[in-house]
Amino acid sequence: MKKLTVLLLAGCMLVSLVACGGNMGTSASFETAILTADEPIPTDELERAAWYGFLPEDAGDPDSAVTWAQFCAMLGQVISLYDESRLPAWEEETVDAPEEEMRRDGGMVALLFGAKAMGLASFNALAGDYLGEYAGRVWEVVTMDYPVFDWNTPIDLGHGCADNNHVGPAYDFSQRRVSLVSGLPLLEFDDGGDLRLEQPFTLREAALAALRLYESDESCAAPAIEAWDEAFLSNPEVQAILTRADERREAIRSSETAIVKSHIFVKGETYTGTAYYISNGGSDENDGLSPETAFATPAALDNVTLQYGDAVFFERGSVWRGVSLPSSAVWTEGVTFSAYGEGEKPRFLGSLENGAGGEKWSLAYEGADGKKIWVYCTEMTEVAGIVLNEETVANRDKAYWNGSEYLVVDENYWPLEEGTVYSVEEHLPDLYCFPDLRYPEGRQGLYNDRIFHTWNEDTDGYDYVTGRLYFRCDAGNPGELYDSIEFIQPFPLVDGFADSQVYDNLCILFSSMTFVSGSADGVPTGNHSVIQNMEVGFMGGNVTGYVPDAGSDDHISYNCGSMGCNGGGMAFNGSGITVRNNYVHHTFQEGIALELFADCPAMTDDTISGNLIEYCTQAILLCNWDEEVVDGHIFRNIVVEDNLVLYSGQDNWFNSAWEEAFCDAVVLQGGPCAHDGTVQVRNNTFAFASGALILVDRYSEEYSRIFTDNTYMQNPGGTGLYLADSGTALTLTEGIAILGDNGAVVIEG
Repeated sequence: MKKLTVLLLAGCMLVSLVACGGNMGTSASFETAILTADEPIPTDELERAAWYGFLPEDAGDPDSAVTWAQFCAMLGQVISLYDESRLPAWEEETVDAPEEEMRRDGGMVALLFGAKAMGLASFNALAGDYLGEYAGRVWEVVTMDYPVFDWNTPIDLGHGCADNNHVGPAYDFSQRRVSLVSGLPLLEFDDGGDLRLEQPFTLREAALAALRLYESDESCAAPAIEAWDEAFLSNPEVQAILTRADERREAIRSSETAIVKSHIFVKGETYTGTAYYISNGGSDENDGLSPETAFATPAALDNVTLQYGDAVFFERGSVWRGVSLPSSAVWTEGVTFSAYGEGEKPRFLGSLENGAGGEKWSLAYEGADGKKIWVYCTEMTEVAGIVLNEETVANRDKAYWNGSEYLVVDENYWPLEEGTVYSVEEHLPDLYCFPDLRYPEGRQGLYNDRIFHTWNEDTDGYDYVTGRLYFRCDAGNPGELYDSIEFIQPFPLVDGFADSQVYDNLCILFSSMTFVSGSADGVPTGNHSVIQNMEVGFMGGNVTGYVPDAGSDDHISYNCGSMGCNGGGMAFNGSGITVRNNYVHHTFQEGIALELFADCPAMTDDTISGNLIEYCTQAILLCNWDEEVVDGHIFRNIVVEDNLVLYSGQDNWFNSAWEEAFCDAVVLQGGPCAHDGTVQVRNNTFAFASGALILVDRYSEEYSRIFTDNTYMQNPGGTGLYLADSGTALTLTEGIAILGDNGAVVIEG
């Protein structure tokens, strides 16, 4: 239940996607909407509005026009339930509300004043596509005559939405304040993109708008979400999917090593050469040729000459922090890396240390309002987030580094025009962290420059920028509150690897850099490799660079406007790669990605099968970065099958202003000719995405209809298919019809 609750709450930020989807019960009749408070909270929106008392029992025909007096009373009930102490001021403000029929533009203005009375006059969603298209018509249809309210006064809602009267901001507010339950805005456009501001505001519309304003607050939305959870989870088909996921997760985490020595090299099954062993209980002075004489660290592999067919086994239960496999190991073809012994998979943690323990945190600032900001005992590298009890990620706050100081950024992650200096005391939200890194002069570059480190020729390694790590935790000392505090840091197990390698039964956590096959001089690497039985989680989220001139458009803007942010679970650029039976979870970007870059040849014969992918922003990504058709530069013979993909976009820390283009179970991204007709996405289960289950960047019937025999399950009100090129959001049923998956099992919440 907790998982779905979080899912539905987070889904509000995708109003531009879900507004065209199911409307959760607006077709209910007025008669059925009259309920008593003794009955359980309804899942139908109109029934729930009546249940809360937002729709008076004696109101009459729900399709008749509401009066100013009636709607002000409805909003009074909303305010009373939200905070009874705020009601007297509202009643005084609206005491002279006339018994005069209201138009929709009047309802729009009244909603903004109601929100002001509640202290909720702010946005909680991105704008839908129709907002800009319709904006020019607003001033043609509004009356500019609204009794009751002092509307002809200046207002600033932030995010660039300010005016010398309330009408324009009220228009924006009606679309960018949404229900956290249904994901729908206060007022809806019709199918033709008309907001109908000149038409009567009906009782039905008024009740729904009042409900959505009330449920735009998280605490007010919680009861309805819990009711939805209970109804949704009672579905046997939902239960079956969750059970399958639990079973597969356990099976992958407990999988035994089955790789044995043989005379024939079968990747993922046998090795033919020398076996080396590495254990926390070993010593780098040993020869590494047996469990009894194991090496202690991967660095010892530099002292041996690995050959094609050799294997390296890490002891189960061992843990290594902040280490990477030496280049001599990862760039030798045909090497297998696996596990030996009993117990948990060997762990490779990007986090340099566990931050639990009250003595490791000092109170740096305490405000009169209860704000508490803590600083870690040692300076830290780039930190993409903090993982608490291996469950929750505390996000990294974003600020723009101009070369000498940090500046506050807007919702699109561009510095504010006034150039406000960022301060953790003033700007750091609760349960957010901020590494105060002071980068060397000249290091401010584009997103992929990896500003957090520089290569040291003398040491043949990286020098990392470090600084004080701040963490706002109003509840108290985080080191005392949490048993485990791990930092997502830029230390990868591998950053590219050779062809024909095998990675089996390893666990990689808390690295902000992707487990990636990579490429060298435009030539993909990792070809014909096997990645199996792995756990890869809490990955990605580096701030990798800042635009040198934040006021120019001459830059690569990636994910966070003026900042580059990237990193995910697994990404591959080669051919003949098998990715099977892995558990990938909680990633900033991709879970498992195949990316075809412009300077690489076609990707062929790759397989993604039998994986469990949870809580990843883009769970499965197939991306051809071509802008135009390039003959032969395509995906060929790619199979994506038997994967369980759940909760995409949930419990991760992707925090771009462009979230509507992400948070999906499957993403087909890039050029107009992505494949030659041999890509197959079949027999998978895609469920519970906060965005769309499927996102297609450039839809065409020729190249996008690659889905067969999949099971699709989406949360109530969620989007099935999003066509990014046209900005079209479709329900699950509509989307599957467009994709042509005739064998699909479709379950809509």
